[in-house]
Amino acid sequence: MNKESHDYAEVRPQFVHPLARNDRYLIQEFMLTKIILLVARDADESEWAFELELMDTNLGDARGREHIFLFAYTVARYCLAVAHAQPIEVDHNSTTTGAGSPFVNEFLVAVDAGAFIRALSLWETSGFSSETDVSAPVIRRLTFELLRVPAAISSQGFATSFADFLPAPYSGQGSETASTAGS
Repeated sequence: MNKESHDYAEVRPQFVHPLARNDRYLIQEFMLTKIILLVARDADESEWAFELELMDTNLGDARGREHIFLFAYTVARYCLAVAHAQPIEVDHNSTTTGAGSPFVNEFLVAVDAGAFIRALSLWETSGFSSETDVSAPVIRRLTFELLRVPAAISSQGFATSFADFLPAPYSGQGSETASTAGS
């Protein structure tokens, strides 16, 4: 057979970064992996800023407020899993973001309960919801406030039970009950 008589051109699908897709689960899994790696590296604020700016770049045209919410929701899921895997006493009255602390506490409670509608409602009525960049300074401050709990926990020994305590990813579905949504 003559090679010229057949088109052997290999057609490869164009790579689409996980953050540029419409799959909420895939986006959150990518973000969770990035969060775990940054925490494990004990990354400083400049490394976090660099990685979050890369997230913004990889989001491309898809970037927007929903992705910021998914990032905050994913950071909260990580923090809750760590806290449940190795419970410790935490000072919840710390105010590293000023007026954000009551929001952080309520947001963590909603995420922990799997109260998707409540978490989204809290987010949409917060000052954070107007941001469109994961790397925005206010989102970085929120991230560090959320991460103060895992920072207080030794990374030794909790990894085996971490996944057992990871709250469900945000599905965008109203799967919670009405009594959970209003709490």
